[in-house]
Amino acid sequence: QSAQSAERDAMMGRKQLRETERAELSREEFLQGLHCSVHLSRVSSTRAEHFPRSFELLNKTNQFNTTGRRWTEAQIAAFFDAGGCCYVFHVEDKFTRYGLVGVILYQAGEFRQFAMSCRVLGLEIETSVIAEILRREEALRHGGDFSAVVIATEANMVCRDIYLRCGFVQDPSDPHRFLRPGGGAEPIAAHLALEYADA
Repeated sequence: QSAQSAERDAMMGRKQLRETERAELSREEFLQGLHCSVHLSRVSSTRAEHFPRSFELLNKTNQFNTTGRRWTEAQIAAFFDAGGCCYVFHVEDKFTRYGLVGVILYQAGEFRQFAMSCRVLGLEIETSVIAEILRREEALRHGGDFSAVVIATEANMVCRDIYLRCGFVQDPSDPHRFLRPGGGAEPIAAHLALEYADA
């Protein structure tokens, strides 16, 4: 048996254990017992260590992708040059190390695009990460309002309400835009250990 197939078998075994536990416990007990940790960092260069994986995630993810836009490396480099950045996050729990599973393009108070692996859906990670970014960016900017962009695609039903769940409201003049005044970000989910570190 190759190392790759052995790892795949081990991963399937861990997944089965996780699903057994999910079925036997209440949602609250299951989430609390996962010991899930989220490691958030910021990427602002195509030469950064986490750029290749975040770029791949952005361009391959369909279901949890708030705009569905595909980028070239030159376009992302121009986005960075204009003051934009990617917030990226790694996730692990007692069963699995998922690796880098989320990327958010952010620029001057606006959440431009959010792509995340569906493997970590249902753990309140997406809302907690946005809450942490809101807190960080509000401190960096000394206040200010925020906006976000969502463009419906055939595949992205699961993430169209993400900003509404984070205290944003739809812009009455633009159906693709969501607005949020600064202050009072939603709390990070109690079952998550979320930490930020510069990449």
